Amino acid sequence: MVLVDQETNADTTFSYLVPTLPNGSITVAAQRSDSFFPPFAIAHQDGVVPGQTGIALAIPDPATLMFPVAAATGINASTSFSWTGPSTVNVFHVDFGQGASSNSIFVVTQQTQTQLPTFPGTGFGIPAGAAASWSVETHGNYATVNAATASTGMLDSASGSGQPFGPRTTSGTYTQSEVRGFTAQ
Repeated sequence: MVLVDQETNADTTFSYLVPTLPNGSITVAAQRSDSFFPPFAIAHQDGVVPGQTGIALAIPDPATLMFPVAAATGINASTSFSWTGPSTVNVFHVDFGQGASSNSIFVVTQQTQTQLPTFPGTGFGIPAGAAASWSVETHGNYATVNAATASTGMLDSASGSGQPFGPRTTSGTYTQSEVRGFTAQ
């Protein structure tokens, strides 16, 4: 349940009265932009108890997409997708298709560039002429892919919605770059 939602354009200190509930805790979050209009970034601290002090959140910067440019055509498996951003583990995210035929591809990488993966013999891939979109996400500040793919998983609980949810409620950060469209060849 959201207790406070305050908008501000400056760094600020805060103090709020919150209820004390048995076995309850609070999540404090700060975000830049809105998850429906990326680029988007959020930092959150979970498990805060009433009266706790010293909460400091650092909102990370989302990746900046470099190539291909928006509305690029002729994109294929040899096209290099590149971006700039922090030297952490990134998630290259591609969406294509519509409705019940909607598909996504996710590539977890330490690099700031990658190509569309191919899936020979499976019939899965972006059809020629199809409209698609791409973006880059970060789920925390993992130094290596191995660290990001530990048994607890790497998806931040605030990914996609801007509000922490789900069974994995640990403090963290999430970013999403702008979303760019392209047409596959």
